[in-house]
Amino acid sequence: MSPPQCPLQFVGRAGLLLALFALLPCLSTAQAQFGSPRPAGPRQRAEPPQSWSRSTASQFFPDAFAELEGPRPDLAKLPEPPLGNASSGGPAGPAGGGSWPSLVSGDTLADEIKMRKLDIDRILAKKRDFVGGGYLEARNSFSSIAAALAVIAVYDGDVRWKDNAPRGRDRFAAAAFECNQGNDQTFAVATQAADDLQKLISGSRLGGAAAQQDDWNRIAARVPLMARLDRAEKALAEVTAAEAAFTKDPERLLHEAEMVALIGEFIQQPQCDDFGDETYRGYASTMRDAAVQAAAATRKGEFAAAQAAVSALRKSCDTCHADYR
Repeated sequence: MSPPQCPLQFVGRAGLLLALFALLPCLSTAQAQFGSPRPAGPRQRAEPPQSWSRSTASQFFPDAFAELEGPRPDLAKLPEPPLGNASSGGPAGPAGGGSWPSLVSGDTLADEIKMRKLDIDRILAKKRDFVGGGYLEARNSFSSIAAALAVIAVYDGDVRWKDNAPRGRDRFAAAAFECNQGNDQTFAVATQAADDLQKLISGSRLGGAAAQQDDWNRIAARVPLMARLDRAEKALAEVTAAEAAFTKDPERLLHEAEMVALIGEFIQQPQCDDFGDETYRGYASTMRDAAVQAAAATRKGEFAAAQAAVSALRKSCDTCHADYR
């Protein structure tokens, strides 16, 4: 009796190739987040088939190049990809020019990480809260922490946790990626990440190696970044609703404005979604610049200027949402 045939033999080669191409983004994500090393020594490869069946061969052109239409691209004329920072693997500075310190202070970065830790600790205090929906807030908090550490890793100047930033960035980006549902496994992942976060804040060195090259879209996806942006926008509206609120809590306005500036620049990194869309980048730049103006007015104690800048910031967000939702 002949052995049973593999089910893949009943799938056309073209369909199998399409399935493999669909898996490539997943493989890229895992490699970018965890940096799995290639095994030492030569890799064992399966021998290619000596011939194809008639049904399989019929799925392909005899000469694919003969079927192409139009001129072929000149690869020598393609632009060079952006170079990363040699010490951390990330971009050397904001995509829009300038420097990260011109957008967000080291104190704001450190405070953001510590505040989001408080959120995570609250969510993990009761497992049922995490499983019941808190895992989404944990994902957003871990993403915000990873984004802050990504900036710290390439920050031009003194800032807390810079040596630990690349490892922390990858560690908490991975935790955010895992917090996509509420169950025992993701609760354990979040709990371990919270312990690592405490080590980071306490000044202990995190173990493991950091990825040599960053894909900023893998560090913090757009959905959790937009959740953080929405949170900031609400806070800015509250603090600038009246001069009394502005006078009472300028630190909150300054923190949230600088986080908006960070996000506005973060989502313009070349690897992020819609980077090639000039209109989208225009909205992000307008939002970032308005946030910078709001922060500057807050430092000077100028309520009217801060209020106007926040109004421009919110208008940019509303217009972008109307076009891209």
